[in-house]
Amino acid sequence: MVEGHGVHRVACLHRKKLLGRRFHATSPSGRFEKGAAAISGRRLTRIEAHGKELFHFWECAGGHGDGTASAVIVVRIHFGMSGKFPTTPFGSLPDATETTRLRICELQSGASPSDAIAAQVSAQVCEHGGIELYEERRKALGPDPLREDADFSSFE
Repeated sequence: MVEGHGVHRVACLHRKKLLGRRFHATSPSGRFEKGAAAISGRRLTRIEAHGKELFHFWECAGGHGDGTASAVIVVRIHFGMSGKFPTTPFGSLPDATETTRLRICELQSGASPSDAIAAQVSAQVCEHGGIELYEERRKALGPDPLREDADFSSFE
């Protein structure tokens, strides 16, 4: 099971490898087709871990996608008991399985697709929405002591 510290580790890795890049997105299992279509071709602008949930923020057409305005698409991931979200060069990406909800491959001009970075999500929950999705989940989850902005007075 992916616990909170594991989700924070994935978020840190994704910030280093994926943030600021533009991706083509698909849903190999077909269970996240609308979400994949919504983010495909867009730039990943922000990544947050909160409790056992990971949030990716994608720019919207005409928006900055920094997560501070309504011009953002948020993808919420809850890994469940055995979820994962590995990153690798596209040529090394493992085959999709029936639980692969989302696959992203970096869009690069002039580069070979095998050199592009890619990732795929196997998770219990993978959903998308606007900034309100993140705000609602953050409120429902409560304070996260692993976050830098944690309010430790709320844990007393």
